Amino acid sequence: MNYLYKIFFFFTILHYAQSPVYQEKWLNNEESGLPQNTIKSMVKDRFGFLWLSTEKGLIRYDGHKFVTYQPNVPNVENRTVLIGGDADDDFLFTYYNSVKFPVLISGRTCKTLNMQSPYYKEIKKYSSEYLIRMLGHRNYSSRLYFHYFISRKEGYCLRGDRLFYYVGRRERFIRAVKSYSYLNFAVSGENLIYMDSPEMISMITKDGKIKRFVTGLKKQLDYCLYVNYGNKQVFVRNANKIYIAEYLNGRMQLIEVYNDPQSSRKILYKCMYYDKHTRMLFVGTLDHGILIVKKKFIKAFTIPFAESTVLNAIDRYSDHELITASGDILDTRGNIRKLFSRKSTENYGVLYLKDKSGMLIKEFWEIYLYNKSGKKLIKDFGYEQRVTAINYGNKGKIWISASCIPNPVLGYIKIHKGTVTEHKFYKIFQKITGILELDNGNLLMSSENGIHIFNEKTKTIKTFYRNVLFRSLNENGDNNIWIESYGDGLYLYRNGKIYPPPPNKKRMLSDVHCVIGDDYGHYWMSSNDGLFQVHKKEFIDYYMGKLSDIYIQQYDKNDGLLSNEFNGGANINGLKIGKYVCFPSMNGIVFIDTKNAFSVFPEENFYTDRMLINDKEMLIGNNRVSLNRNFRYLKIFVDHPNYGNENNDLIHYRIDNAPWISLSEDNAVNINKLSYGDHEIHFRKLKNFGTDYTYKTLSIFVEPAFWETLFFKIAASAVLIGMFYLFYKRRLKKIELEKIILGQKIEQHTAKLNDTIRSLSATREELYAQLYRQKKLVTVISHDIKSPLKFINMSTEYLLENNSTEQELHNVLISIKDSCGKMIDFIESSLTYSKVFIYDSYTIKEDIILHEFMDQRIRIFKNIAEFNAITLINRIDPGTLIRSNADVLHIVVHNIVDNAIKYTKKGNVTVYSSSDKDGTKLIFEDTGIGMTPEEIRRITGGDVHKNTQVGMRIVNELLALVNVPMEIESDKNKGTRIILTFKNEAIQDLDS
Repeated sequence: MNYLYKIFFFFTILHYAQSPVYQEKWLNNEESGLPQNTIKSMVKDRFGFLWLSTEKGLIRYDGHKFVTYQPNVPNVENRTVLIGGDADDDFLFTYYNSVKFPVLISGRTCKTLNMQSPYYKEIKKYSSEYLIRMLGHRNYSSRLYFHYFISRKEGYCLRGDRLFYYVGRRERFIRAVKSYSYLNFAVSGENLIYMDSPEMISMITKDGKIKRFVTGLKKQLDYCLYVNYGNKQVFVRNANKIYIAEYLNGRMQLIEVYNDPQSSRKILYKCMYYDKHTRMLFVGTLDHGILIVKKKFIKAFTIPFAESTVLNAIDRYSDHELITASGDILDTRGNIRKLFSRKSTENYGVLYLKDKSGMLIKEFWEIYLYNKSGKKLIKDFGYEQRVTAINYGNKGKIWISASCIPNPVLGYIKIHKGTVTEHKFYKIFQKITGILELDNGNLLMSSENGIHIFNEKTKTIKTFYRNVLFRSLNENGDNNIWIESYGDGLYLYRNGKIYPPPPNKKRMLSDVHCVIGDDYGHYWMSSNDGLFQVHKKEFIDYYMGKLSDIYIQQYDKNDGLLSNEFNGGANINGLKIGKYVCFPSMNGIVFIDTKNAFSVFPEENFYTDRMLINDKEMLIGNNRVSLNRNFRYLKIFVDHPNYGNENNDLIHYRIDNAPWISLSEDNAVNINKLSYGDHEIHFRKLKNFGTDYTYKTLSIFVEPAFWETLFFKIAASAVLIGMFYLFYKRRLKKIELEKIILGQKIEQHTAKLNDTIRSLSATREELYAQLYRQKKLVTVISHDIKSPLKFINMSTEYLLENNSTEQELHNVLISIKDSCGKMIDFIESSLTYSKVFIYDSYTIKEDIILHEFMDQRIRIFKNIAEFNAITLINRIDPGTLIRSNADVLHIVVHNIVDNAIKYTKKGNVTVYSSSDKDGTKLIFEDTGIGMTPEEIRRITGGDVHKNTQVGMRIVNELLALVNVPMEIESDKNKGTRIILTFKNEAIQDLDS
């Protein structure tokens, strides 16, 4: 019993998903802009426009908009009768005002004929018969003719009960047709047929023979015959179905074109037209407008009793069935059965195993196996992790990726009879959204940050197109792999190379979810903006840069979709099952019958022969328009029939050499202003499933205003030249006088300007010098104040670190006091020096007693020298006198002694002098660490400003001011000797 229950549960059959066979669309005056709901007759002309005879005039329909034509004759009502003639010969006609005024329909327009027209008599002779046909009178005069056109000059003529065949004016009797009603005669193709019942069709040949064909239908109460005279079509309504009579395979047949559910609504049909190319049926009614019927090749099915109509991942279940992640099996006819029950918000991963042992379903962080035995856990990646991709691989592998923390993982499992026989996983760097194993063993992967190729043998990953968010990928077995992104377009992987979306279709393809190829040379693409169809080879060539543009056919809810938005992001977002292509959508599953996909394309030709100038409509002749200069508004209509999706109208225009622009929604070019002269408006339309454009050019000439004519320009130029010449002569005299006065003023101003320039130059030099000196002042102060401060710092540290006696404390404080006093003396002397320096007093020289001067300078360093166990020795002869600038020498000596103490530990710093022929030499000698030749070179050479202490840079710069050269002699770790040479002219004996 339990076993039978499971069988019943898993294979329950549902019959609620059937989709209507026909796509129906109503046009009426309330919603669609149809001017009048009573349609008496309809004929499609040679150019593809549908002409409607109504109570409000003659109407032309191009698939999206209606154009109403009025008789333009005073006191004439605009009612029309049936439309007759022959559309193939571009010879159609009807009548206004109860057939008093004939109307010729030709060349995509119509014209009310007057008696002077060459067509008037020819069309006028048919007026009575078309009025009687419209009224349906069966009693008529035997003298009245009824014409049935094969072409404009050929056809059949019924006169009473005698039937004639004519060509031009030659007429030949072919047979008598007693008890035959004129209403039941019609031409189908080139055959004259007669029907008074749906059970049999009689065909009358040109030589009068009658052939009868049994249709197999039985006459029903709703039987009615409809004849489209202009298009030579015959329709039968019988038993809630509509048939068209056609001569096929040597016999007349009734072919079903509509299974008519409208009969129960008591809608009265008046006329019909059937388009064989698109398989569309147009039905005119008495008071409901127009019904457009097309057999659907796009079928959308929802799952009854489901929690949501939104479907995501799907997979193939059999040759004619697919299965969803919720466990529902759908076939191409819409039948549904339940394989297993599953309720989950995670429906983005499903794989039906090749051995038919069950289905793998990804549920957040887990992989489960569903089959008739129930539900089994296959892989658990851990709570709050997420399985992001799953797909078939080669050699029985099933590749899985998961966004684990901290590292995402990628790997595969192998399953045999419901058991995992092998598994292997790798840590990777990125969250993977799609996986596909290539023939060479590499993995092509999409992620939220690019496209990657993973080689399992080398464990290496190559990344392309970083910073692009990719959501999935799919292949069709044709060596082309399509990679879908979030809003950045569709990418192609082909023969190891990745092609980005071409720019001019990137926006259109920005939200494609899946690309599936059929067996008839097309790709079908699901997206957030409907369904797309494209020619496969052209699409590939377009991506590879071989074509500049291609045509893409778009479908929406008017073509049978329940929603224009499809779903993506799952492991499988589309399938091909037999002749069907299947996609999940936001409202059910969509099946596309690709074998019977009769797409409704726009007509490839288009016409620019209507325009509106200042609210007055006119025809354009010979593709040329002349406009008055003061026109306010110009509207050029671009007419072309399109009974399908408006989004497929790919027409652009440009004026002269401006960029191409898409037409406005009303398929018109609106112009408010044009400069005078010749202009060209270029139009182009992309051919259906093609790569070439159809081009047309309209020439426009804007007449010039009187001031834009050549005569006016010549006359105005002559007057201007004469006036300019007179003005020039008068002005020349005045200029000569002003020139003399100006020359004098220029000389005066030039002299003043030269004085000002000289003054400014001197001021600038002075400012530069002041700035330089201020910088030197800051440098000197910051440098020379360091030594006393260092000693104070060392003294305080000594006091803090040692338990000093009162005498030691007293001695240290006295030293600190002396250092502070010396620092104050130094600051005062520096300020005094700066004042003198600012006023260029460094050029002033004085006699200096060198011994006393040096005693004063080295006294500053006494404390810090004692602290470092350094003996300062002054051996300069008390009688030595030099002539120099005391302030400059003060700074130089201070820096040299400071450096000597700084680099000497427990030694001597000795100052002494000597004289020779060059002058007096002032020598500083220490027993410190010495210098290397490289260090001496930096101080005395060209790199003095590079890696040199501030003190020595000051010494070099100040000695240059007083013209005293400096020499340095030193050995590393043996001490340093610095020699300053004062020239003889600056020396004076003190005794003298």
